[in-house]
Amino acid sequence: MEFKHEQLSKGINLYTLETDKFKTVTTKLFIQQNLSRDTVSATALLTNILRRGSKAYPTTLELARQMENLYGAAIGSDVMKIGERQIVEFYFDMVDPKLLPDGDQVLADGLQTFWSLITDPFLSNEGFDTNYFSQEQLNLKRLVDGLINEKRSYAIQRALEHMCGDEPFGIYKYGDQDSIMALDNQGLYHYYQQLLAKNPIDIFVVGSHISQWINKLRDLAWERSGVVTLLGCTKKPIVKAREVKETRDVQQAILVMGYRTN
Repeated sequence: MEFKHEQLSKGINLYTLETDKFKTVTTKLFIQQNLSRDTVSATALLTNILRRGSKAYPTTLELARQMENLYGAAIGSDVMKIGERQIVEFYFDMVDPKLLPDGDQVLADGLQTFWSLITDPFLSNEGFDTNYFSQEQLNLKRLVDGLINEKRSYAIQRALEHMCGDEPFGIYKYGDQDSIMALDNQGLYHYYQQLLAKNPIDIFVVGSHISQWINKLRDLAWERSGVVTLLGCTKKPIVKAREVKETRDVQQAILVMGYRTN
């Protein structure tokens, strides 16, 4: 099985896989961004705020009720680090509409809900909702602060920081405390608008009878004037191996080894 590809508009690519192996249809949308210290915290905070709700469903409770109306669908967002790119992920998973008595309407409502979470967030005062912004900013800071309590994850991140200190790959996908607390609401909203307008977007749909999904996504896609070109991977020659030791009050030591394959 292979994905079929088509371009919905400039920089928005759709990949579909028709299969009857599942009783659900899964849709994922990825926005690619260069991994950079200037934007890493903003990108991470953005995903946390957007999944709180949209203009149509401004609270987590209202969004959860809508998911129940869609026969227990699942929706959300996250941020990933792949190579030297930071990826914003939105996902939507629902029962195959062909198995539902009112499947066509559920499909339309589901995709509209999914799209609104991405493109029509809950706003106030020319920015995101102020409560959502302040709450998620603090939550993200606490998440970064708590990394040291996850000793294995902390050790891996510290190894990458030593190994790739002057490269994007050494950056933690959630950023750092100072960068997170330096963000402001209006600035983050402007950054969000730029992401939607300029960065590469990939949409994946997997399931059976997905021709209707494709038609709906064609209608929902927006025209864009141009797309930014993302940077390639850093190549760095290594002359010799390095060994770094950090001492902590732990019961068990953790060894992390990093290699470059070029």
